[in-house]
Amino acid sequence: QDETQVVEMQRQSVKLGLGKLPLPKNEYQVVIPELPSMDGDAAGAEDEDFDDLEDMADVIARDKARKEEEKKVELRLRSQVLQRNLPRPKEVLYSKLGSISSKEKGGDDDEAPEGLIIHELRCILEHDNAKYPISSKKSGKKRGRTAAHVPDLEAFSEGELVHARQEVEEERQRMLIEASLENSEDLLEAHSKALDACHACLHQSASGLIYQPGGGKEVVLGSLRHKFNRLKEEMQSQSKIASKLEHKVSILNGGFQSKGKETCSKIEETFARYARASEQLEAFKLLHSKESLSVSQRLSFLRRDLAAQQEKESALQQRYASLMAQCRDNRSPPHLNGVSH
Repeated sequence: QDETQVVEMQRQSVKLGLGKLPLPKNEYQVVIPELPSMDGDAAGAEDEDFDDLEDMADVIARDKARKEEEKKVELRLRSQVLQRNLPRPKEVLYSKLGSISSKEKGGDDDEAPEGLIIHELRCILEHDNAKYPISSKKSGKKRGRTAAHVPDLEAFSEGELVHARQEVEEERQRMLIEASLENSEDLLEAHSKALDACHACLHQSASGLIYQPGGGKEVVLGSLRHKFNRLKEEMQSQSKIASKLEHKVSILNGGFQSKGKETCSKIEETFARYARASEQLEAFKLLHSKESLSVSQRLSFLRRDLAAQQEKESALQQRYASLMAQCRDNRSPPHLNGVSH
């Protein structure tokens, strides 16, 4: 009680001390510095400059939108392979392409349309591979030249590219009409044949896939050999990875595997006992059925034997009684004319 009274007195003293404190005043005072006095024209110009001042968030958003638009424009000026993120060849035999085109069409490669197309294709491929190198999946590094060795490529405006694309589309439609490929099925069939021909010219090499049309048996055998070696290396690496994973799984699940083996052995033993018990049950069921059929006959035989035994015992009892009577008669002394000797 004394402790509770002391605590209560301390609480009351603290409450009285807090009650004597002054009440809070929620008053704020904003001090604005005095601006120097200006003339009317100067003050108006200052107000206009202040009104024209743009928010920093709007400036950052505008710069970001401008940079994104520049990236889009720069992407539209790239080749269609880069725009669509299509696969690019790592190695192309340009001399082989030039020799094939000159053999088929005749004339100089630099003057023939095929030669000009091959030259332009070579320039685009070298420029794209140097400026936008192909990334390697295994090492994560990029293949290609540095930015200092990027070949020069003639730059075109977006309007010129659109106009050229339209001309190419018109030429494509004209060629389809001349080749009688207006039908979609015929066009798809011709496209599939062209794809098969291009795929037949793709060969595997040590540096990857190369496009080499007109390759002989040696090129095909070399491609198959490289493909076989690549698949063999991949299989070996996958087998090593699988063995490592299997070892890790055996370490992590070693206790569970031992328990599983022990449980499996117990289950097998239980099934064996169950099989033996089932065989014994079937044998006893068969014995029960046979005994059920023969029990009535055995009971009748036992009753007959019991009756015969009872009859025999009764006859023996009677004979025993008669023999006992004869034995008593023989033991008693004889009486002659009432005179005893």
